[in-house]
Amino acid sequence: MIKIFCLLMVLFLASFVSGYQLGVGPPEITLESGECGEIYVFSNDYIGEIEIRDKWAEKRGSSFEDYNLDSEDIGLDVRYFKNFELNNIGKTKICIYGSGKYYGLILFRAVDGNIEVGTRIIFNGDGRMSLFERNILSGMAISDENVFFEGFGAREMVLMSSFAVSFVLLWFLLFILRKERDKEAC
Repeated sequence: MIKIFCLLMVLFLASFVSGYQLGVGPPEITLESGECGEIYVFSNDYIGEIEIRDKWAEKRGSSFEDYNLDSEDIGLDVRYFKNFELNNIGKTKICIYGSGKYYGLILFRAVDGNIEVGTRIIFNGDGRMSLFERNILSGMAISDENVFFEGFGAREMVLMSSFAVSFVLLWFLLFILRKERDKEAC
C-alpha cells in the first residue's frame, strides 16, 4: 500500500514536459526600403496558431535582449500578418518602409506551446523615402525631404492645399448666403 502511495505521489509531483520542434528559414534576410521578403516556418509536430512580432536595434546584437526597440520607435513601417495557422509549413511576407540602417528580429511563437524562433533582418534604407510612398493604412506618406518646386517642400504643399480647400469652402458659403439674402429681399 505504501509503495502504491509513494508511486502515486511521485507521478503527481513530477512535472510533465511537452516540447515542440519549430524551425524558420532563412536565418537572415537583408531588405531595403519598400522591399518585401518571405520567411518560412516549419514543424513536424506542431499544428496550431503562430504569433509574429518584430523587435529592433540600432546595432547588431548577439541576444534577444539587445533588440529592445519597436518599429515605431525608429520610424519604420513594418508590415506582416500578426498570426497564421501552421500545419507542417507556413510562410509569411514581410515588407519594410523607412530610412536608416537597423537590425531586427522577426519572432515566431507557438501559441499552444512555449517555443519561439526568429529570423534576423538587416534593414538598409537608402536615406530618403520615395516621392509618394504608398501606405495601405493611411494613404500616402510625405517626407520633409520631398521637394516639388525649389524652396517649396511637402510641408508647404500640405499647408497650401489646406488653405485652398478652406478658401473654396468659404467662397461657397458666402455665395449661398448671398443667394438666400437675395431671395428674402424679393
